[in-house]
Amino acid sequence: HTDATQMMGKYYLHPERLGVDLMTGSAHKFHGPRGVGILYAREGVINPSATTMTGGGQERGCRSGTENVPAIYGAAIAFDNMMDDVSRWEERVTRVKTLRDTMMETLRRSVPGLIVNGDPYNGLYNTMSISFPNAHGHAICAYANKGGVAIGSGSACSKGKPSETLQAMLGDSDVATKIIHGTVRISLSHLNTASQCSMAVDIIIRAWRATLDENREEMKRMEQRTKKQR
Repeated sequence: HTDATQMMGKYYLHPERLGVDLMTGSAHKFHGPRGVGILYAREGVINPSATTMTGGGQERGCRSGTENVPAIYGAAIAFDNMMDDVSRWEERVTRVKTLRDTMMETLRRSVPGLIVNGDPYNGLYNTMSISFPNAHGHAICAYANKGGVAIGSGSACSKGKPSETLQAMLGDSDVATKIIHGTVRISLSHLNTASQCSMAVDIIIRAWRATLDENREEMKRMEQRTKKQR
């Protein structure tokens, strides 16, 4: 099984060439409805007699229950809109990657010590994972959200938990822990404009500075409390 959630709708995938038995994706990653997914299954892989949900026989006997037909139809239309024209798709990829790279370079120039996680050149062209020094990703996301910019500090499937992927990449040292806590993820779409990306960068930088100021004030308060106790 290959989890292609981040790639489906952004790359042309050929399951036969990849040699996979099963491949899954999620419609909301390519502007389809939330709560509906796509499953590719190589012929002969799925055995209805081995499924855990039995009853009505929906989904070719593999998953019983009334299908959400409008969501399924919306997912199909959204997928067609993303992948129907190869020339348009290649143009979208180039444009989105340029927007992302511009944002990344602006952040690097504006935030001393900024860390870019992973390989920004050979990884997904529409996302970046960055770590702010001496900051907390959750706080940055909260401040940015107030300014109208939606970014994340972790994966949706493990909200509130440190990234296991980053932990595997960086290890368990104190430095690695600080990097992980200061990490945010930014995702772009072909629907985003250059002006939107520029505005988002400004707000994210202001959010980082605001959280730094907040951290400094908290440290001062802690020092004052310590002095009083002494």
